[in-house]
Amino acid sequence: MPKNKSKTKKSRLPRFLQKYIAEGRVHAERYLASRPHRSFKITPTPTYRKGKTVAGFFELIFGTFKTIRREKKVLLPLGFLFIASILVVVGAISQINFVEVRQATQDLFSGNLGAAGSVITLFNAAISGSLNPSISPLQQLLAVLLIFLFWLSILWALRKRFSDQPVTAREALYNSGGPIVPTFVVALAIIFQCIPGALGIIGAALTFSGIWVQGGVESMLIAVAAGLLCTLSLYWIGGSALALIIITLPGMYPWRALSAASDLVIGQRWRLILRFLSMAAVVVVVWSAVLFPILLLDGWLKFNWLPLIPVFVLLLYGFTLVYCSTFIYKMYRSML
Repeated sequence: MPKNKSKTKKSRLPRFLQKYIAEGRVHAERYLASRPHRSFKITPTPTYRKGKTVAGFFELIFGTFKTIRREKKVLLPLGFLFIASILVVVGAISQINFVEVRQATQDLFSGNLGAAGSVITLFNAAISGSLNPSISPLQQLLAVLLIFLFWLSILWALRKRFSDQPVTAREALYNSGGPIVPTFVVALAIIFQCIPGALGIIGAALTFSGIWVQGGVESMLIAVAAGLLCTLSLYWIGGSALALIIITLPGMYPWRALSAASDLVIGQRWRLILRFLSMAAVVVVVWSAVLFPILLLDGWLKFNWLPLIPVFVLLLYGFTLVYCSTFIYKMYRSML
């Protein structure tokens, strides 16, 4: 009798729920079986690694510049089209907003070391685009959409060119927008993975400002917890970032792309994170090497009507998108 009761209880579930539960169990077992990590045990990396070892730092950094130079006929037009689209949708940054940046830069190079903090703060604001506070939420949404569209166009063009197929910028723009919705889903998953790190940073900031606690031991514990939360987010993002490339494959779905990316980076997540940091360092160096001389030149000319700095900032935005897209794609290709 108890067996019959248990059978009747199971049979009360709708068939479509039973189907989804069974499929979910199969996917979960398959996912766990492909994950070699076990608690308090060292994972034998060579045994479980499914992809090749990621390329070295200098190979990726200088190889990206070589690829951009080799494929300049398609990548440079895409970069300039991105700049033109941002100029139409968002608008150029006002020259007046850079007067403070120029003055802080002049003070720093004249020997006033106290202006270094202002230069760094304003330089970060220039990179993030926050020097233009007049952007509406709709313009911000359109700017994000443009970034995704040109990201997909650059990846589509690189995939064709690495297969020795001829391609033009127009073909890349017209034919690459198919996976825009799955790409948004993967990006949303990555944003959720950033939540632990964001909470840790907010908690550490409130603690060090004295809003939460003021004791030394409590502050130290919260700082350690914030570091662990940031490490968790970096660990997740290190595997999920490649899913933004895998999702562009024909017939690929977000969950499959995230799972495939996680399989590909087994045993080398931290290597990928260091490669991403090197990519960010190259971008900062290029921005510094271009923007600081332009700021000094603009201060020497003293032409507030000449939109010298906004033009170069837009050019740097285009360079950043092209370089980062090419860098990440070459890193992905080196692991196949």
